[in-house]
Amino acid sequence: MAHRKPLRHATGVPVAAELRTLLYESAARADEVLYLNVEDLYPQDKRGKITAKGGATEWIHWQSGTAQLLPRLIARRTRGPLFLTDRKAPAGTPTLDVCPETGRARLSYRRAEEIFEENTRLSANPLPHPTTSRISAAGRFTGSVTVP
Repeated sequence: MAHRKPLRHATGVPVAAELRTLLYESAARADEVLYLNVEDLYPQDKRGKITAKGGATEWIHWQSGTAQLLPRLIARRTRGPLFLTDRKAPAGTPTLDVCPETGRARLSYRRAEEIFEENTRLSANPLPHPTTSRISAAGRFTGSVTVP
């Protein structure tokens, strides 16, 4: 695979931090987070409206890390996909996947995975998933814990 530059948003800061932090703090599925739109966010309440598996409307909640990063990611946009590619959307991209204010396309799951792989290789201490399995000293599963 050819080396690609880290995806950056309008302020020039890599998007990986925002995506990783939101996934970590909300424990939401990656596809749910990638389909968030700016208008689905309620930053003052630290929550966002998602369409869960099966089509049900649910809420994800986040903590102060995401709350501090979201304004940079949103960059004065009022609608459209939250996570965007660094390029204009190609012709034929569904309207729901194009930001009406920037013309950029929604970040795909495949590209998000590439960003995580690149970021993980560069990071000495990648964040674990917030819900991890706890293993006893003898190597036996003893239940699950939520990482604060």
